Amino acid sequence: MQLAPAKLNRRPVALRVRDDLRERIADETLKAGDRLPSEPECASLYGVNRATVREAYKLLEQEGLIVVSRGFGHYVQSHARDQIAGTVSLFSSQTQFLESLGHAVSTRVLTVRVRQSTTEEADALHLAPGSAVVDLERFRLADREVVIYARAAFNEQILGAPIDDIDWTGSLAALFASRGHALLSAVIDIRAANLPARVCRQAGLPPGTPWLLFHGTNYDAASQPMLFAYDYFRGDLRTLRVVQRNESAQATGPGAAAAHQRAPGLRQTPRLTTKRPLQQHGV
Repeated sequence: MQLAPAKLNRRPVALRVRDDLRERIADETLKAGDRLPSEPECASLYGVNRATVREAYKLLEQEGLIVVSRGFGHYVQSHARDQIAGTVSLFSSQTQFLESLGHAVSTRVLTVRVRQSTTEEADALHLAPGSAVVDLERFRLADREVVIYARAAFNEQILGAPIDDIDWTGSLAALFASRGHALLSAVIDIRAANLPARVCRQAGLPPGTPWLLFHGTNYDAASQPMLFAYDYFRGDLRTLRVVQRNESAQATGPGAAAAHQRAPGLRQTPRLTTKRPLQQHGV
């Protein structure tokens, strides 16, 4: 396996190593049955210590993406790529999500204003009651069709500029990153919901179209709440995959034993020549 030395950012290193290996499984650079580099090899490839690699491998194992075969190493599970497909556990922006589906992304800004925060917003953003927040409503379009209705609120002080001086058609993740607050994680509730009638009229959509509501808070690298959002995704746009695992069952049953016995016949570590830095997942 060959990787160029990685240029790391401030996100915990073990998570970035995990994410990079996860992406290589998703794009089949690492295929089902491939053996991952040994801990010393991976540490050298990424320029990190063995403890970091051990933690990254443990995270992949906990996700069920790799299996450990004692005496042979770490191997990509046969269903790993299918398990990753459609996952909602990795943080990505709306722009990244739509572009990953091959769509041309555009934005229609409905309203942007500064107002007093609601009690819910103040609690979520750790603000004093009635603090000034930016209230932003937008449609995100994929190939000129409205597929997301997004409403977000965040602390006005983050901008450092009048709202009229900001281009609100771009990625909010990029805007926050430019202010030193890269959005790295989110805690989101997901449920089926009807798009508000007013919004349906604005979008020119018939009532009754199924939507999924993603409602929650986005956090920066310091775990500070930055963005409180209500994002409605058109129901036919996004498929959610739930991966269920029996935590009480260990990978030591007959099936696991058979897989371990086959380990010498599995493919060896592939030579990865793609040169790219470890990625920072970032609305």
